[in-house]
Amino acid sequence: MNKINENKLNSKNVIKNSIIIGVSSLFLVGVLVYVNFFDNSTPKDNIQYGNQVGDNCVNQEIQLINNEEGHFEVNHQIGKVTVINFWGTWCTPCIEELPEFDELYKQYSDQVYVIAIHQAGFKEEKVNEFIQNRWPEFTIHFGLDSQDDPYFNKMGGLDVWPITTIVDKEGIIAFTHQGKISGELLTQEVTSLF
Repeated sequence: MNKINENKLNSKNVIKNSIIIGVSSLFLVGVLVYVNFFDNSTPKDNIQYGNQVGDNCVNQEIQLINNEEGHFEVNHQIGKVTVINFWGTWCTPCIEELPEFDELYKQYSDQVYVIAIHQAGFKEEKVNEFIQNRWPEFTIHFGLDSQDDPYFNKMGGLDVWPITTIVDKEGIIAFTHQGKISGELLTQEVTSLF
């Protein structure tokens, strides 16, 4: 009788363990199906973000200035060619080239977003005053880089101004240029992406 009870107990344990393994397996399969087919919180493709031609452009929120509310983010410009220019009020080549950016924007504003981001560490009021005194009719957007987490550094800037980056309609960096850029080259690079 003892042997019969022991066999019944072993049979119950085998059934119990089989049920536990089966339920666990179903749970694991369910998790794998969810993560691979329904969960959109993690990218499925290995998107590379960076600051080189061919990279998805690094995104960062940039405070807009010069009487413009809100902020700029490159990922909010998908569908337009985006021109990002890093400049400073102290930089003669920067000041010389900015009218070219405004001319480009006036001509192609329906297809292009142009932002000139001023170097971090300057007071917004002083930069706004400089812009208003020098270019009161400009239509391009102006931003002020973050002192704590400079976008300039993320975009590959070291100690050269100006720097221009052109991002295509899908958010991929198509062109970068360190130093003053001619209006002809700027227009050529931008319009090649239309």
